[in-house]
Amino acid sequence: MKRLHLHFGTHKTGSTSIQAYLATNQDFFASAGFAVVRDFDPLDDPDAQKKFGANCFRISHLVVRPSLYTPIRIAGVCPPLSGEQLGLAIRSVNKSLRAEVHDDIILSAEAFSFLRTGQEREDLDRMFDGISEHPIGFLRESTAWLRSWAAQLNRAGLSHNPNEGTAGSIFDFSPESWLVQHEEIRSFFGPRGSYLRYEEEVARMGSVIPAFLESLGLDPCDCPEWRSLRLNRSDSDAE
Repeated sequence: MKRLHLHFGTHKTGSTSIQAYLATNQDFFASAGFAVVRDFDPLDDPDAQKKFGANCFRISHLVVRPSLYTPIRIAGVCPPLSGEQLGLAIRSVNKSLRAEVHDDIILSAEAFSFLRTGQEREDLDRMFDGISEHPIGFLRESTAWLRSWAAQLNRAGLSHNPNEGTAGSIFDFSPESWLVQHEEIRSFFGPRGSYLRYEEEVARMGSVIPAFLESLGLDPCDCPEWRSLRLNRSDSDAE
């Protein structure tokens, strides 16, 4: 059975660096027995399917609940699908994963960290039908994360409708926000996942990439250079 290493990280936990590392070193991962999934539009004709980068936001948004307006959806990208279209798209992703040459597959997207509901779990199970799932998630200290997340949305010019509540939305910055309920993330992805603390890994190695490689069963010392790769940083973020 193929094994899917499903990487996700909440905002500012090194996902951009990991995805750049995956894209840059795709040949290395292939030589080590890993297929790196590149994003694609699952409703495109399979014979003319264009491949994008290692940030698989198109694939991940297929299973994000329709009621959640993520920054990408607010920008008019990845609108929710339903019914026959959603089923077709999920089957397209499953077929593509099953067709990979290697038995170990790496799929990465920050948006997987938004998943919480039973319906999302069912859709994810359909997407990965016949494939063993190994989640790899990076989590960050809640107070610093909420402050950084609010600043990021503000920089992007995104704000909530004052006539609507923030509970359950991406604009919930309260200490009890669903966005920082890490136990719910662990519950959704299950006990077999690798859940890593962003701050601890950065303090240990200066980057999250070594911990990611170790979660794949690889020795960072035997992998391509990772020390200089630190992308999408803000002045207030350490990674």
